[in-house]
Amino acid sequence: MAKRSQMKKFLNALTAAASDRLSRPTEPQVLMRALCSIMSERLDRPVDLKIVAFPHASGASGLTINFEDGRALVLVEERTDSEHQLVILGHELWHLQHGHCGHAADGLIVAARALAADDELPWDKLFSMVARSPSHNTDEADADDFGLLLSVKFRHWLTGPYASGPVTQATVEGRIGACLNPRTGL
Repeated sequence: MAKRSQMKKFLNALTAAASDRLSRPTEPQVLMRALCSIMSERLDRPVDLKIVAFPHASGASGLTINFEDGRALVLVEERTDSEHQLVILGHELWHLQHGHCGHAADGLIVAARALAADDELPWDKLFSMVARSPSHNTDEADADDFGLLLSVKFRHWLTGPYASGPVTQATVEGRIGACLNPRTGL
């Protein structure tokens, strides 16, 4: 139960900060970059986002790379829909928020370097990588839960089928609301 209240508190903080920065609806990558920027401020270190195609054989869809200089790079699978990308990002943000750090696996480091080989990032300074480990199943389950919560909360902020911007007389929802309740309008 304590974890659920931590998740809600964290999600509310992200939502409040995002509300101050973004107008809705917004593009998925704009929202995800804003959430990473908010995490940068919360953690007092840079948190960057890169949308990439993970190798099919890796079985991974998200990864956080922590550098020696304190920067974090969150990698999110590009070959999935925006709602799933939000789940993946939420999963990684939960790990960042709680300082979860799995083992540094040589194979994953090589894969991460290959994913962003075209970047000018100093891959030689790669320090550690959040990686799935059987000994961290509880952390992974919590991160999965938070990723789902984040996606449900923010999917309505995105352009597309679930978009719901501010309700006004200029929106269909606003006009329907005014018709259904003419005394109070919106």
